[in-house]
Amino acid sequence: MQTTVTAMSPPTEAPAPPPPNYSAPAWTPSSMPASARPKPKLGIVVAVVLVVVVAVVLAGLYAGHIGPFSSSNTGASGPGGGSGAGETYSQAADAAQPDTSSVSGGPWSLSGGAGVIDGTALTVNSTLLNATLSGGGCEVNLLSTASSITSIPATSASPNAGTSNAWDIFFHNVTFGLLEVAVFGGVATPLLTEGEYGGCLPGLTGLGLPAPYVNSPAAAAVAYDDGGSEFISAHGAYDIEEILVPSVTFLGNTSGASWEIDYTNCNLGADDGTTLSGGAPAQFLASVNATTGLQVRGLNSTSACPTLSTSHSGGGKPTFESQLEEFNFPFQEKVGSNYVTNGTLFLTTTDRLPAGDVTVALKNATTSDPISTTGITLEVQNYSTGEVWSVYNFTTNTWNDTATNLVSVWGQFSIISPTELVNDKIVLTATSAAPVTGSVHVPIGTPS
Repeated sequence: MQTTVTAMSPPTEAPAPPPPNYSAPAWTPSSMPASARPKPKLGIVVAVVLVVVVAVVLAGLYAGHIGPFSSSNTGASGPGGGSGAGETYSQAADAAQPDTSSVSGGPWSLSGGAGVIDGTALTVNSTLLNATLSGGGCEVNLLSTASSITSIPATSASPNAGTSNAWDIFFHNVTFGLLEVAVFGGVATPLLTEGEYGGCLPGLTGLGLPAPYVNSPAAAAVAYDDGGSEFISAHGAYDIEEILVPSVTFLGNTSGASWEIDYTNCNLGADDGTTLSGGAPAQFLASVNATTGLQVRGLNSTSACPTLSTSHSGGGKPTFESQLEEFNFPFQEKVGSNYVTNGTLFLTTTDRLPAGDVTVALKNATTSDPISTTGITLEVQNYSTGEVWSVYNFTTNTWNDTATNLVSVWGQFSIISPTELVNDKIVLTATSAAPVTGSVHVPIGTPS
């Protein structure tokens, strides 16, 4: 696949906004209403796959809120050290392309990436990085050149500039394997390869970027004008993640390529659940069509900030609730003689939660008393094909397949009951082996 890199003309310049991590002297609450995270559709699912599953190291890990990083006040010490305005995505992609020829499995074609705009350099803990990758599926192979990366450089660019000193550029081959190349301060370093793009996604039949695609400055300017500037006015201190998601054809469905640009006031460098300015957690996500440059949607949210660093440092695991990004069972519907309720689960800092690490209970939503589970079946299914991956036994409190991933972007919970479960709730409780502690619960909706 031949990909043409073309920079789009940015819109007329507005007054220069403050750099990342700038603290405004005062702020007022945003006038934009908070929006609940939508039930995943293909485009959103693809973004989740790339941010949470594909981007498993360095800038990608950081962009996915799952990286073993710590704050550094001494500046970047690895390749491309230092700080500054940085490069556009296309410039970083041009710098990364020559280095793909040295990695077996090619030829490699450009297919996306992630950039981080943070005013503070971050050091990379190589021991934790290897621990994060160990045991992963899909033939994850950390390349020897990755050991030369010791830090992620700071970027002082304005939020509407679309430039960064820290890019993770994604490439794919003819069998949809993945190659990630870091471009830090203009210096390219191959990081890893993975057997399948998106992390174990059988059924992938198409992948690519439009030619030409919208370059990062144009996408960043749209996101800034359509909600990003209001977020900064309200929250002052912030970081930005800019992710270019390719067009993906999966199980016969095709999503368009998009930019997913996320403003957050979470302290991503500390990764301890705190915010940069001490206020309440807040995020603004803008999706921009990578072909037309038009905004697709803008979402405000107040998700809890990541707290993964505490579990990595041995200071205790994060709570199940603090890591919850989405958990819902919106409605029941009558199917024959049964009532069926489908639900989804996503966490902010991990893409892996084995079924064996969780027990399940059904309780009265008001009193929390257990309800009878006679005749009730709980399954985890592939929502596209209906294939049942694992079934929960309420009598023994066990799954028949303990390895099934409960946060798989292609899976869903399905509760099949002979009676309505209105006014009841489902409760998930983490076992001692789980990466989180405690439990989460959600009400089961009413019939549609």
